[in-house]
Amino acid sequence: MSEGVKPNPRPSRRGGGQKETSTKLAQRAAEDLGVPGDFKTALKLAIAGNIIDFAVGYDPSKIEEDIIGVTREELSIDHSDELLRALENAGVLLYLTDNCGEVYFDRLLLEFIRGRFPDLRIYVAAKDGPIINDATVGDLLEAGFDEFAEVVSTGSRLPGTPLEYASGEFRRIFNAADVIIAKGQANFETLSDLGDRRVFFLLKAKCPPIARELGVERGSLLCVRGRKIDD
Repeated sequence: MSEGVKPNPRPSRRGGGQKETSTKLAQRAAEDLGVPGDFKTALKLAIAGNIIDFAVGYDPSKIEEDIIGVTREELSIDHSDELLRALENAGVLLYLTDNCGEVYFDRLLLEFIRGRFPDLRIYVAAKDGPIINDATVGDLLEAGFDEFAEVVSTGSRLPGTPLEYASGEFRRIFNAADVIIAKGQANFETLSDLGDRRVFFLLKAKCPPIARELGVERGSLLCVRGRKIDD
């Protein structure tokens, strides 16, 4: 863990319902698939995990079938080569998670990155506590992210990563990162206006406003580098 961020004990999952169901099914599907052998497939798996979103009425029983289907699709915006080059020259990566179940697919991507860049310092961030179905620090610890990365809290429970509400410690990590990978629409909505070239957004364009802003069809898979609106 970084200085000033105290590790939490690995929690036991309590309760039931959709969150627990999605987490178990996602974990099983990710374990069946395993860490891929190439970067583009690893990226697609992480983006494919973004379909696990109960806020848009997702059926968790379809996880494995849908994940495999999504990995066969092309990226409508594909800045993955730029992301790989950025990682090659990076010392610190910050990975911003989205929904709880999909973190197992994020882990496949991060395990690939760790294997490719063993000297890279990796921070993985999640919410301080439950909000909708967003991943929490406890979810990341339960999924074993602390085995190969430093797990940190954003310091807030708000959707996305609005920096004005984040903790000082998280902002320090954010500002020091060489590369930032941000998962999901909420992170895009809260960070894209920064025009920060360090940030790469991985998401599925689930709603018309996001699709229109990016000039893609709804449902498109995207790896988008941060840019100014008029770039």
